[in-house]
Amino acid sequence: MTESTVYIHAASAIDPALNTDPSSRQALTGLPEKADATARVKQLIGDPLRQASHLVKMAVIGIMSCRQQVRLPVDNNAAIYVGTGLGEMDKCRGLFEQVMPPANGMASPFDFINSSSNIAAFYVAKILGLSTRNLTISQDEFSFEYALKLAIDDIVSDGYTHAFAGGLDERSLDIDYQLRRIQIRNDQVLGEGCGWLYLSQESSGARATISAPVFVAGNNPASNDEWLKSILPAIPEPYNNPVILPGFRITPETISNLEKLGYQVRPYVQYSGCYHTAAAFGIADAVNNAAAGTTLVHINRDPIGNSAITLANTLA
Repeated sequence: MTESTVYIHAASAIDPALNTDPSSRQALTGLPEKADATARVKQLIGDPLRQASHLVKMAVIGIMSCRQQVRLPVDNNAAIYVGTGLGEMDKCRGLFEQVMPPANGMASPFDFINSSSNIAAFYVAKILGLSTRNLTISQDEFSFEYALKLAIDDIVSDGYTHAFAGGLDERSLDIDYQLRRIQIRNDQVLGEGCGWLYLSQESSGARATISAPVFVAGNNPASNDEWLKSILPAIPEPYNNPVILPGFRITPETISNLEKLGYQVRPYVQYSGCYHTAAAFGIADAVNNAAAGTTLVHINRDPIGNSAITLANTLA
């Protein structure tokens, strides 16, 4: 294990239908319905969290699913790192509509509270009984990768011995409002969901190892071929049989080129849909489903050609 690598002890991936079971997932053929998370949250924690937002409820479902898989006792000092690209979109939109012209009114107290950028991280920390570091990070397409890197850096530097690292984003009820903030191709579908990893220095009972993401600067505009050449040095050779997990900005042309080079490709976006932190879903889902001894390589790209590459190796 390298200095920038930690162990994954649990992983959960939540799709737009709020499924945690991969066998229940269905490929998205159109814009998915917004699933009602209230009953599922009540089942998990005994409280429906009626005044909490949809984003918060997704976070709770995800982290509780992850928590239930942890074989070790969860460290009371575990830190929480949450990546989100757009955060509380609908609660913030509702708040602005109430207070800005032409309404010029008073904000709903619950919309005001739920519009906080750190509200999802606050809820999951409260539910898990944790009172240590609790951070929300937003870096567009790389929001989860930066949250993961910070978590891994803190663990390897002995800042914390355990941490939850997650990524989550919701789909707005106002599609045009969201599409002004995230550009996708016409053949792609907006999604929502989350992914969570429980990380530790402890090797016993671990499911996988994961390394801090590597970021590669790019040029805009760069052709798919130029971009692929820029990131290949950070990806294990095809004869090592890595499984490539392509983010939602990786084009079909690039996926085809990777396959021609001999790589196995697992296009998880068909189940998650497109959102800024879909990487968290893709990595967590693959950790749960890949055979032991598999090298997983998540590749992500932003609109200006920068890249993030994350490697994980399954152990059991």
